[in-house]
Amino acid sequence: MLNNKINSIDDVPVSPQSKKAPPPVIRSYADWVRLIRLDLRMTQSELAQHAKLPQSHIAAIEKGKLDPRLSTLRKIFEALSCEMVLEPRPAGPLQEVLHQRARHVALRRLTENPGMIDLEGREPNESLFLQIVEKLTKDILYNPKERVWRDAKHHQTVPLPTPKNTTD
Repeated sequence: MLNNKINSIDDVPVSPQSKKAPPPVIRSYADWVRLIRLDLRMTQSELAQHAKLPQSHIAAIEKGKLDPRLSTLRKIFEALSCEMVLEPRPAGPLQEVLHQRARHVALRRLTENPGMIDLEGREPNESLFLQIVEKLTKDILYNPKERVWRDAKHHQTVPLPTPKNTTD
């Protein structure tokens, strides 16, 4: 298979032990609908009839011009004798995501309320600041009443601000 176009569902390995070269990526449900329909030797009209949808919907979905509802996709895949599986796949371990968010809250609290750290008028050096951030992060994580997502506009990793280095 020299080109990246998938012409048949057989071009897509279904097991990790497949000896085929890495397949091109099936990017959307539209690709799946078209490939499965073609492998079943079904026309768009036949699929539409079995799914109880207009043929124009099937054509638009396959071309990527229509973003169907989940219920519409279920009808289509049932008509194609397929089970549709929808499952969330976290971008990373959920405990890591929660830790990053708690750390973000800790950093925000420390930078918005510098008086939270009582160091007798001295600014913390970087090492002490990082220790304080980690302590506050742990306190936030271990308190089930903490609402770490309350003001989240997004949940990206937040870099540590670099405090001024001072000597103890």
